[in-house]
Amino acid sequence: MIDERTKDQVVLDGLLTELLKRLDGAVDFWTMVCLAPIENRHEWLQKQLELFRSLIVVTRSLWARQKPSAEAGPLLQNLDAACQKLNHSFLTLEQFQKESQESIRLATEELAEIYTNLPETISRLGQTIGLEVAYPKEKNPDRQEYFQNILSNLFHWLCQERDQKNPVAVSSGKP
Repeated sequence: MIDERTKDQVVLDGLLTELLKRLDGAVDFWTMVCLAPIENRHEWLQKQLELFRSLIVVTRSLWARQKPSAEAGPLLQNLDAACQKLNHSFLTLEQFQKESQESIRLATEELAEIYTNLPETISRLGQTIGLEVAYPKEKNPDRQEYFQNILSNLFHWLCQERDQKNPVAVSSGKP
């Protein structure tokens, strides 16, 4: 029989892995939802962001039962901060038609920062209780390049789409 700590570790490993998968989904799919003229886009993104936040809430709750090291506290705070930034980024990206270029640029940079830093935070968090979260190690170089391509081009794509839909703003010089 598996003791409680081991059961929790299995669940925590699954939660951390799911967070990483959803982060990939945010870059791969949520960004395309922002670009597409989809009905109920705001509600769909809100649901995805709430699911992401829920995973963090459950992770924090189970983490408290692990008697984690002092290092875990700041890492858990980093998870919360990343979730808030992700929420802010996507609320801005979703409204890219109405946002300034500077706001769009900042949101895409923030998303890239989250995508770069969150996997390290999750990996370090897992290590505090002896877990080695497998998901980051599963990415091959081609897949990693795919995600970096999205992140490096997202600002351009959003601005291009906005300018095509709103040529008056471009001709008037309105950002």
